Amino acid sequence: MFSLSDEEKKMFYSGDYKIEYRMSFPDIDLTIDNETLHEESVIIKESIIEDAEFTLGGCIVSSIEFEVSEIITQDLNGLEFSVKLSADNDAVVLPMG
Repeated sequence: MFSLSDEEKKMFYSGDYKIEYRMSFPDIDLTIDNETLHEESVIIKESIIEDAEFTLGGCIVSSIEFEVSEIITQDLNGLEFSVKLSADNDAVVLPMG
């Protein structure tokens, strides 16, 4: 759970902010940001269940999908990375996942 100040919450409620995503791949010293990210392709899913029926003991399903272009010549398959959402020029930075 994240702790946001009342001022930070107001910024998100107002809708008057710019979002930037940053994906960091520390093993190859690569950061993907809005320059190569297709913003209209960002899909964030969160749900308690993914099936039509509720199953006790089921887990919460979360996923985030990005589409990028003009990326690198290195293979990203199997590499660990972290994703952060930055709002309003780093006024608020939230880790995702």
